[in-house]
Amino acid sequence: MHLAIVPARGGSKRIPRKNLVPFAGRPLIAHPLAAAVASGLFDEIHVSTDDAAIAEVATAEGCPPRFARPSELSDDYTGLLDVLRWVVREYEDGGERITTVTLIYATAPLLEAVDLAGGFALFRQHGGSAPVLSVAEFPAPAQWAAVIAEDGRLEFLDRAATEVRSQDLPPTYYDAAAFNLYGRDHLMKMAASDLRYLPYPLPRYRVTDIDTQEDLALAERLYRAKMLG
Repeated sequence: MHLAIVPARGGSKRIPRKNLVPFAGRPLIAHPLAAAVASGLFDEIHVSTDDAAIAEVATAEGCPPRFARPSELSDDYTGLLDVLRWVVREYEDGGERITTVTLIYATAPLLEAVDLAGGFALFRQHGGSAPVLSVAEFPAPAQWAAVIAEDGRLEFLDRAATEVRSQDLPPTYYDAAAFNLYGRDHLMKMAASDLRYLPYPLPRYRVTDIDTQEDLALAERLYRAKMLG
Protein backbone atom coordinates (compact mmCIF):
# COMPACT_ATOMS: atom_id res chain seq x y z
CA MET A 1 0.00 0.00 0.00
CA HIS A 2 1.16 3.50 -0.88
CA LEU A 3 -0.14 5.47 2.08
CA ALA A 4 -0.37 9.25 2.40
CA ILE A 5 -0.73 10.68 5.89
CA VAL A 6 -1.90 14.24 6.51
CA PRO A 7 -1.37 15.18 10.19
CA ALA A 8 -4.02 17.72 11.20
CA ARG A 9 -4.69 18.05 14.90
CA GLY A 10 -7.34 20.45 16.13
CA GLY A 11 -5.15 22.61 18.36
CA SER A 12 -3.24 25.59 16.98
CA LYS A 13 -1.96 28.52 18.99
CA ARG A 14 -0.82 31.23 16.56
CA ILE A 15 -3.68 30.74 14.08
CA PRO A 16 -6.64 29.18 15.91
CA ARG A 17 -8.19 26.27 14.00
CA LYS A 18 -5.49 26.73 11.36
CA ASN A 19 -6.24 23.60 9.37
CA LEU A 20 -9.82 24.77 8.81
CA VAL A 21 -9.18 28.48 8.25
CA PRO A 22 -10.77 29.71 4.99
CA PHE A 23 -8.28 29.84 2.13
CA ALA A 24 -9.37 30.83 -1.37
CA GLY A 25 -12.93 29.86 -0.52
CA ARG A 26 -12.19 26.43 0.98
CA PRO A 27 -10.78 25.10 4.26
CA LEU A 28 -6.99 25.26 4.16
CA ILE A 29 -6.56 21.48 4.45
CA ALA A 30 -8.80 20.90 1.42
CA HIS A 31 -6.12 22.18 -0.97
CA PRO A 32 -3.32 19.67 -0.24
CA LEU A 33 -5.94 16.91 -0.02
CA ALA A 34 -7.11 17.80 -3.52
CA ALA A 35 -3.52 17.62 -4.79
CA ALA A 36 -3.03 14.22 -3.17
CA VAL A 37 -6.25 12.87 -4.69
CA ALA A 38 -5.44 14.33 -8.12
CA SER A 39 -2.00 12.69 -8.13
CA GLY A 40 -3.53 9.21 -8.23
CA LEU A 41 -0.45 7.91 -6.39
CA PHE A 42 -1.99 6.69 -3.18
CA ASP A 43 -4.00 3.65 -2.23
CA GLU A 44 -5.30 5.61 0.74
CA ILE A 45 -5.00 9.16 2.08
CA HIS A 46 -5.37 9.20 5.85
CA VAL A 47 -6.01 12.45 7.71
CA SER A 48 -4.64 11.93 11.21
CA THR A 49 -6.77 14.11 13.43
CA ASP A 50 -8.35 14.30 16.85
CA ASP A 51 -10.90 16.85 15.62
CA ALA A 52 -14.38 15.91 14.35
CA ALA A 53 -14.70 19.02 12.15
CA ILE A 54 -11.40 18.28 10.40
CA ALA A 55 -12.52 14.69 9.89
CA GLU A 56 -15.74 15.98 8.29
CA VAL A 57 -13.79 18.14 5.82
CA ALA A 58 -11.49 15.22 5.00
CA THR A 59 -14.52 13.01 4.34
CA ALA A 60 -16.06 15.68 2.10
CA GLU A 61 -12.80 15.72 0.11
CA GLY A 62 -12.98 11.97 -0.40
CA CYS A 63 -10.52 11.05 2.35
CA PRO A 64 -12.53 9.71 5.31
CA PRO A 65 -10.15 8.83 8.19
CA ARG A 66 -10.18 5.18 9.22
CA PHE A 67 -9.60 6.11 12.85
CA ALA A 68 -9.03 9.15 15.08
CA ARG A 69 -5.75 10.23 16.58
CA PRO A 70 -5.59 9.73 20.36
CA SER A 71 -5.25 12.76 22.64
CA GLU A 72 -1.79 11.71 23.84
CA LEU A 73 -0.51 12.20 20.28
CA SER A 74 -2.30 15.51 19.76
CA ASP A 75 -0.40 17.91 22.02
CA ASP A 76 2.14 20.61 21.16
CA TYR A 77 5.13 18.36 21.80
CA THR A 78 4.42 15.21 19.79
CA GLY A 79 6.70 14.95 16.76
CA LEU A 80 5.42 14.25 13.28
CA LEU A 81 7.50 11.09 12.94
CA ASP A 82 5.83 9.73 16.09
CA VAL A 83 2.43 10.38 14.52
CA LEU A 84 3.40 8.74 11.23
CA ARG A 85 4.78 5.66 12.97
CA TRP A 86 1.66 5.29 15.08
CA VAL A 87 -0.58 5.49 12.02
CA VAL A 88 1.51 2.89 10.17
CA ARG A 89 1.30 0.51 13.13
CA GLU A 90 -2.49 0.94 13.22
CA TYR A 91 -2.76 0.09 9.52
CA GLU A 92 -0.44 -2.88 9.85
CA ASP A 93 -2.30 -4.17 12.90
CA GLY A 94 -5.37 -4.09 10.66
CA GLY A 95 -3.67 -6.35 8.14
CA GLU A 96 -2.37 -3.81 5.59
CA ARG A 97 1.09 -4.10 4.04
CA ILE A 98 2.66 -0.66 3.77
CA THR A 99 5.34 -0.02 1.14
CA THR A 100 5.66 3.78 1.11
CA VAL A 101 4.48 6.54 3.43
CA THR A 102 4.10 10.13 2.24
CA LEU A 103 3.75 12.88 4.80
CA ILE A 104 1.65 15.69 3.30
CA TYR A 105 1.37 18.90 5.28
CA ALA A 106 -2.18 20.12 5.92
CA THR A 107 -0.90 23.69 5.63
CA ALA A 108 0.61 23.37 2.13
CA PRO A 109 -2.13 24.88 -0.08
CA LEU A 110 0.29 25.54 -2.95
CA LEU A 111 1.25 21.87 -3.27
CA GLU A 112 0.41 20.36 -6.68
CA ALA A 113 -0.08 16.80 -7.85
CA VAL A 114 2.94 17.18 -10.14
CA ASP A 115 5.12 17.81 -7.08
CA LEU A 116 4.09 14.52 -5.51
CA ALA A 117 4.63 12.71 -8.80
CA GLY A 118 8.10 14.23 -9.06
CA GLY A 119 8.94 13.13 -5.55
CA PHE A 120 7.92 9.55 -6.37
CA ALA A 121 9.96 9.63 -9.58
CA LEU A 122 13.06 10.72 -7.64
CA PHE A 123 12.45 8.02 -5.02
CA ARG A 124 12.19 5.32 -7.68
CA GLN A 125 15.17 6.69 -9.62
CA HIS A 126 17.28 5.89 -6.57
CA GLY A 127 15.71 2.50 -6.08
CA GLY A 128 13.88 3.54 -2.93
CA SER A 129 17.22 3.69 -1.12
CA ALA A 130 16.58 7.02 0.62
CA PRO A 131 13.60 9.14 1.67
CA VAL A 132 12.68 12.31 -0.21
CA LEU A 133 12.22 15.76 1.30
CA SER A 134 10.60 18.69 -0.50
CA VAL A 135 12.88 21.72 -0.20
CA ALA A 136 13.19 25.29 -1.41
CA GLU A 137 16.32 27.31 -2.04
CA PHE A 138 17.00 30.19 0.32
CA PRO A 139 16.51 33.50 -1.55
CA ALA A 140 19.86 34.73 -0.20
CA PRO A 141 22.89 32.77 1.02
CA ALA A 142 22.14 31.22 4.41
CA GLN A 143 25.82 31.78 5.19
CA TRP A 144 24.98 35.49 5.51
CA ALA A 145 22.46 34.87 8.29
CA ALA A 146 22.40 37.19 11.29
CA VAL A 147 20.54 37.47 14.59
CA ILE A 148 19.62 40.55 16.57
CA ALA A 149 21.79 40.72 19.66
CA GLU A 150 20.65 41.91 23.09
CA ASP A 151 21.93 45.42 22.32
CA GLY A 152 19.63 45.57 19.26
CA ARG A 153 22.41 45.30 16.69
CA LEU A 154 22.94 42.62 14.08
CA GLU A 155 25.29 39.79 14.89
CA PHE A 156 26.34 37.74 11.88
CA LEU A 157 26.64 34.02 12.49
CA ASP A 158 29.64 33.81 10.19
CA ARG A 159 31.27 37.21 9.70
CA ALA A 160 33.84 35.82 7.26
CA ALA A 161 31.10 34.49 4.96
CA THR A 162 29.65 37.98 4.52
CA GLU A 163 32.84 38.89 2.63
CA VAL A 164 32.23 36.14 0.05
CA ARG A 165 30.26 36.89 -3.11
CA SER A 166 26.92 35.08 -3.34
CA GLN A 167 27.95 33.39 -6.61
CA ASP A 168 30.94 31.88 -4.82
CA LEU A 169 28.84 30.27 -2.09
CA PRO A 170 26.99 26.95 -2.57
CA PRO A 171 23.19 27.15 -2.73
CA THR A 172 21.45 26.39 0.54
CA TYR A 173 18.02 24.85 1.06
CA TYR A 174 15.34 24.56 3.71
CA ASP A 175 12.48 22.17 4.41
CA ALA A 176 9.56 23.37 2.28
CA ALA A 177 6.99 21.86 4.69
CA ALA A 178 5.08 20.42 1.72
CA PHE A 179 5.74 16.67 1.65
CA ASN A 180 8.18 13.94 2.68
CA LEU A 181 8.28 10.46 1.12
CA TYR A 182 9.57 7.41 3.00
CA GLY A 183 9.99 3.76 2.29
CA ARG A 184 8.29 1.81 5.05
CA ASP A 185 11.59 0.75 6.66
CA HIS A 186 13.07 4.27 6.52
CA LEU A 187 10.23 5.45 8.70
CA MET A 188 9.84 2.51 11.04
CA LYS A 189 13.42 1.32 11.55
CA MET A 190 15.68 4.37 11.30
CA ALA A 191 16.29 7.05 13.91
CA ALA A 192 15.40 10.56 12.77
CA SER A 193 19.07 11.57 13.08
CA ASP A 194 20.06 8.82 10.62
CA LEU A 195 17.63 9.80 7.86
CA ARG A 196 19.49 11.29 4.89
CA TYR A 197 17.02 12.73 2.40
CA LEU A 198 17.11 13.18 -1.33
CA PRO A 199 16.10 16.80 -2.04
CA TYR A 200 13.13 17.57 -4.26
CA PRO A 201 13.30 21.33 -4.91
CA LEU A 202 10.07 23.29 -5.24
CA PRO A 203 9.92 26.77 -6.77
CA ARG A 204 10.02 29.43 -4.05
CA TYR A 205 6.83 31.05 -5.32
CA ARG A 206 4.94 27.88 -4.38
CA VAL A 207 6.39 27.44 -0.89
CA THR A 208 5.11 28.97 2.30
CA ASP A 209 5.17 27.73 5.89
CA ILE A 210 1.93 29.05 7.41
CA ASP A 211 2.43 29.85 11.08
CA THR A 212 1.21 33.46 11.32
CA GLN A 213 -1.51 35.63 9.81
CA GLU A 214 1.19 37.27 7.68
CA ASP A 215 2.18 33.86 6.30
CA LEU A 216 -1.46 33.14 5.53
CA ALA A 217 -1.91 36.43 3.66
CA LEU A 218 1.25 35.83 1.64
CA ALA A 219 0.14 32.32 0.74
CA GLU A 220 -3.21 33.64 -0.52
CA ARG A 221 -1.45 36.21 -2.70
CA LEU A 222 0.79 33.52 -4.15
CA TYR A 223 -2.22 31.26 -4.73
CA ARG A 224 -4.13 34.01 -6.55
CA ALA A 225 -1.08 34.74 -8.69
CA LYS A 226 -0.82 31.05 -9.58
CA MET A 227 -4.50 30.94 -10.55
CA LEU A 228 -4.00 33.94 -12.84
CA GLY A 229 -1.22 32.09 -14.59
